[in-house]
Amino acid sequence: MKLEGKVAVVTGGTCGIGRAVGQALCEAGFLVALLSRGRKGIPMLPDRMAWVSWDATLPGTCKGALEGVEKYWGPVNVLVNNVGGGSRMPEEYAAMDHRHWWETVMRRNLGAMQEMTDLVAPGMAERGWGRVVTISSIYGREAGGRPWFAAAKAAEVAAMKAWSWNRDWVRHGVTFNVVAPGTMAILGTGCEPGSEKDAEWSAAVPMGRLGKPHEVAAVVAFLCSDAAAWVNGACWTVDGGEGGAF
Repeated sequence: MKLEGKVAVVTGGTCGIGRAVGQALCEAGFLVALLSRGRKGIPMLPDRMAWVSWDATLPGTCKGALEGVEKYWGPVNVLVNNVGGGSRMPEEYAAMDHRHWWETVMRRNLGAMQEMTDLVAPGMAERGWGRVVTISSIYGREAGGRPWFAAAKAAEVAAMKAWSWNRDWVRHGVTFNVVAPGTMAILGTGCEPGSEKDAEWSAAVPMGRLGKPHEVAAVVAFLCSDAAAWVNGACWTVDGGEGGAF
């Protein structure tokens, strides 16, 4: 049975920021498809949410995942490119297989974002409404992080800015924006709330604590709303003042 409402796709949507974004969009009235390799930790979902199996590291899999969403709920109105990260890697820089990390991280971040966006944006423009939001990082705007992660996140910001100038899309109700979180206290990342790293890294943040996924999700939900119709090509930093850039 098809449910009424706009359809939102959230990549990497089963944990951390992605899971919080999915919940926020569901509460805002969207039908939400969470895309990820697995659904560990979310065995049950409300009627307005669904899980779709998808692996961001495999080129060419985006089309099939989107077709599954559209077959069940209809055309995609909102895309949140959240999947990404720097991958788990050795701490010693010299010991790394640099080519492997460059290729893996760029594919998981920039590659998946590009493929998904190119697939959904034309249809959004044809229907006269759409929102594309990409979760980057403050390290896509300033120094910090590993080089491949910083490069991938900076490329995401640049690509979204370029898409925001595509008049064939933006003059038909489609907007392209970026949210750049600072360090987050997220389960499974080594920086869980109350952990030693949480306390250590919180000291560097002017507000004295790390971010929470729902705080990023609230900004994403706004950017996906009608109220944000004239917000296009912007990069919203959500970092408690951690970053050094405006």
